[in-house]
Amino acid sequence: MEGFMTPPKHINFNVKKLFGKMGEIQDGSIACLENGGGGPTENHVHMHEWKG
Repeated sequence: MEGFMTPPKHINFNVKKLFGKMGEIQDGSIACLENGGGGPTENHVHMHEWKG
């Protein structure tokens, strides 16, 4: 999947940043889960510093 990446500490989960800050909106991304599900391997928070 062109332009998608797997964030650190995630499995079977790919994400692509669609746009950066627009007014009060920090960013917009789309995520695709692989068959069988996926996601973070541990609890985490989003600090809006991801550069995708």
